[in-house]
Amino acid sequence: MGETHKKIIVILLYILLPLTAVIALDVAYEQLKSVAEALVNRSEIIFLSSTTGRFDIIAVGQFASTDSLSSFLTDQVAPSEGVKNIETFICLEVKKGRQLPLS
Repeated sequence: MGETHKKIIVILLYILLPLTAVIALDVAYEQLKSVAEALVNRSEIIFLSSTTGRFDIIAVGQFASTDSLSSFLTDQVAPSEGVKNIETFICLEVKKGRQLPLS
């Protein structure tokens, strides 16, 4: 897929999925890899990294609504073995980084 097609897809994602959220996870060390792998395979997640500091994983997801974000967290993330705490940050007005590359 060419760069132009990737940019078009990313723009469409921003139009169709207006809610962007940063999801910070506190995860048991033994489960870090399995939780990260499960999240990487979710279509809602557009960025994921293990981190230093207060949280073990930081992810960015795109959702159709706060209801879909809530369902994702409640049904998919929270029940995952090893997830100790979840904190979310809803992006209100993105000033930079609107076109995240698709990998």
